[in-house]
Amino acid sequence: MGLTSIVIGLVLAVMVLSLIAKVTNQGLRAAIAVAALLIIVVSVVFSSIRYVSPSEVGIVKKNAFGSKLTGGRIVATDGEMGIQADVLSPGWQ
Repeated sequence: MGLTSIVIGLVLAVMVLSLIAKVTNQGLRAAIAVAALLIIVVSVVFSSIRYVSPSEVGIVKKNAFGSKLTGGRIVATDGEMGIQADVLSPGWQ
C-alpha cells in the first residue's frame, strides 16, 4: 500500500500541475503549485501509516538512512538498517 499511495499522489500532483499552463493569474498559479506539493506530502505521510490487527505484531524493517549491521547481528538495536528490535503493537501506527 505504501508505494501505491506515493504513485497515486504523484499522478494526482502531475494532473494538478498540468493546470498551471492554462491559468494566467500568478496568484492562482502559486496556489496550484502549493496544492500539488501538499498532495505529494500527504501521499508520503499516508504511505507510512499501517494498521496492525489485534492478532498480529508489526515487524519494522529499516531500508535506508542508517549504517549496516555489523558483527553477524540480525536485529538492529542502534538505528542500523535491517529488522528493528522495536515492534508495532496492534492498532494504527
